[in-house]
Amino acid sequence: MALFDYDTKEFEPSIISAHGLRREIGRHSASSGGKTGQQQRDAQKMRNAEILMNVTSNIYNYGAGGNASTPEIELRTEKFSNIMVNGGETLEVLAKKGAGLLHGLEVVVDNPYAAVYLEIDGYRNTTDGIGETPAELLLHNRTTRVDGQFYVKDTASDGTFTMLYTPTKPEPYMEQLRIMVSNRVKPSRDVFGMSLNYTSRGGIPTPMKTDFMGGGAYSHTGLKEASLDTMANAVAKPIGSSVYSVDDTYNQAVFDSNSMAIGTGHPYQGQAGKPKFTKNAEFDGAISTVEFATVGAVGADANSVVGPTLGGSGNFPGTPSSPSHQNIFIYKDSSKDVTEVATLNFDEATGVLVNETGFSADEQPTITVDTVDATTKFSVGDVVLDDTGQKVGIVGTVTSTLISLVDSAGDAANNIVALANNENLRRKSTSIPKVGDRIFFRNKGTVYFPGIVQNIFRYNRSGDSGSDGWLSETTANYGDATGAHCFQVSPGLRSVPTAFNKSSTDSDDTISMGVVTTNADTNPKIMVKGLFIKRQTVIGSES
Repeated sequence: MALFDYDTKEFEPSIISAHGLRREIGRHSASSGGKTGQQQRDAQKMRNAEILMNVTSNIYNYGAGGNASTPEIELRTEKFSNIMVNGGETLEVLAKKGAGLLHGLEVVVDNPYAAVYLEIDGYRNTTDGIGETPAELLLHNRTTRVDGQFYVKDTASDGTFTMLYTPTKPEPYMEQLRIMVSNRVKPSRDVFGMSLNYTSRGGIPTPMKTDFMGGGAYSHTGLKEASLDTMANAVAKPIGSSVYSVDDTYNQAVFDSNSMAIGTGHPYQGQAGKPKFTKNAEFDGAISTVEFATVGAVGADANSVVGPTLGGSGNFPGTPSSPSHQNIFIYKDSSKDVTEVATLNFDEATGVLVNETGFSADEQPTITVDTVDATTKFSVGDVVLDDTGQKVGIVGTVTSTLISLVDSAGDAANNIVALANNENLRRKSTSIPKVGDRIFFRNKGTVYFPGIVQNIFRYNRSGDSGSDGWLSETTANYGDATGAHCFQVSPGLRSVPTAFNKSSTDSDDTISMGVVTTNADTNPKIMVKGLFIKRQTVIGSES
């Protein structure tokens, strides 16, 4: 296998070779018989043409020539499966100079935006050298046999797509046969997130809809007790279920252009958009009830206490610049009372106390501490909070008595809020979804993908410090609030699911919530599930 560096110019893929395919060396005569090189080549071409004519005549007359292997011609069937093609790579299946007959080509991929290229002498299935995709063939209804062109089968029960080139009669070639499969899908962090304006690169079609974004759910009735890892595999390989897709999305880019090639489905099906679930540890160890408000409505608890004010647009999915918002409540239990003290906490008091005279916000990048060894409570990258729950900064380095702060880029930074001597520092949970993260909720056989966290709230009760009401994590006294939690997300779920309970403090994959990332973030892979070639070659002609 040869793998060349990725060429960023115009998203040009590198080339890899297919495993298991033989590389033949042409068989040439030891004697030229006094002929020039060109004369030898012309004679060889005439011989090749005669051999192919004899074989095809036999085939056309319903003889056995289609499966013939003789001293002059060899029948070859080449088949392999489960080859992963990384983003920016091209799988070179065949690149042969020579003569033969192509009987049929079948390519099975797990992504409708895989590009299949075929070159037979002067014929190319696309002039740009990229090839065709199932997405555009399905859009144009090319789902039945077309002589001399690719067609595609309807999506299989495992979510795969099969492209076929099956001429009515074997197709002869005298000069060259070349077959390639390219992965030109670009990385994207919008999978299970928010996107209403998407353009493909690398010459492949742009999807009509952005139905890979958040706002939908994946369900499998047979996997209610399966692990999160198994559910992730099922999303990428939807055997016994439907492919993840969000209804009622649109792609602004398609409306803004009259010349753009478009396709159906989306480019992050299969391995390209395979999710990775990271459970929130605090939710995993608590009893809770989860309830989803309707997108565009603030929602309310069982006692008509309304939820936090929404940002963004009203109706799902909103617009590219102003997506819809949804409130997702996490209550203590099935009573759905925001004022009840929740056992679920996303931060904790550490007992590490400030050991210096109080200083104002943005005053210094280090904090002297005592009472509790800071290294036992804080690690590099942890978010430090004051005793009200407001962010102080991010840990850059830590010793038993000194914490240095950095910003999100890792550069030294002053404390964001004022601190007082003996103030009890808090540590934010490392597994809590943060603003900007993509979030998931799972209830048995269904995983919900409501989108991107825009804000996090907690209800401040009468018994807590400060006034009653919802407090953002960016405001004072957030750390003193003890009531229900609320994640505000965009675009939110198009269809509102029924509230569900986590009724035990036992760890449970089947009732869970947390952060979701995907292969698409860095490397949207495509799986070539199978590839089959049937051809006859003139012996000695190939190189």
